[in-house]
Amino acid sequence: MTAAHKTLPLLSYAKVTNLKNHRSVVVRINDRGSFHGKRAMDLSYAAAKQLGISGLGSVEITPLSFNEDLSPLTSASKTSKHG
Repeated sequence: MTAAHKTLPLLSYAKVTNLKNHRSVVVRINDRGSFHGKRAMDLSYAAAKQLGISGLGSVEITPLSFNEDLSPLTSASKTSKHG
């Protein structure tokens, strides 16, 4: 899932939490923006849907460090082999 942000580095990651329902997703910053009003971030459709947001929403944005970026990928790639 991706997002656009004015100041976070491109290709960095951020944890985005919906303040109404406390759902969270990790998004990759792949674009500059948001260019509309005072919005801090534009979320991809998939990220907004998973957060339960349609239209505008209030979120908390937490930039992630390099180690935090890789932790979901590392834990997802650990599978046991049976055979």
